[in-house]
Amino acid sequence: MTVIGSWLPHNWVSHIEDGEIIEARDLILQFDPDILRKASAFLPEVRGLEKFLKIALRGVLFAEETARVGQEMLEAIGASRGTDRLGRFMSLMELFASSTGYEVLSSSEFSPDRNPEALDTMQRVLHTIHENINDNLFLSDIADSVGMSESTFSRFFKKNAGRSFTDYVIELRIGRACRLLSESRQTISEICFAVGFSNLSNFNKHFLRQRGKTPSEYRKMALSKWPDPNR
Repeated sequence: MTVIGSWLPHNWVSHIEDGEIIEARDLILQFDPDILRKASAFLPEVRGLEKFLKIALRGVLFAEETARVGQEMLEAIGASRGTDRLGRFMSLMELFASSTGYEVLSSSEFSPDRNPEALDTMQRVLHTIHENINDNLFLSDIADSVGMSESTFSRFFKKNAGRSFTDYVIELRIGRACRLLSESRQTISEICFAVGFSNLSNFNKHFLRQRGKTPSEYRKMALSKWPDPNR
């Protein structure tokens, strides 16, 4: 369960096979925080949301319990109408504002470009990365494809993605590896090369750093939670 503030770049990635479809992958509710702020002039109770609205500008990822309750409330909003819908929406805002279990997704210094040209360039870059994530990806090649030097592209990417090019690629590859570890019978070595890593040692190091577990430990944990009767 996430709340993404205005002008905050975001990109949801599902590690799926070609042609695979995830039904109802996302449930989205859009709202204008300025309307809530204006409402606080005659509804004092709404003023308590201001701290949450400020934090939301940087993106918020809610922990499991808030996410579970929030999902149920979000589904109820979609099924309701009129003032009932408004009341349920305000209850959801109150849940978010009172929650202590959350992670802020970007630093206070994060300040991406908002001009359409920069946004278009970033979309093209992300598309190229996602289309070639399992192959060799070189910063120099992508920088050249958008007409930038390597140093200029590095600064551009970090400014707009909130992390370095290398970190972003590694994060995507580890995400794909997690799915293969939990859903396939491929060996860890096969998965390592399938997601674009060039050697097993490097794969294990980055996996441990990102997930806090080795690939084999992650596979055991995943299979204990979601046992496959065909295995």
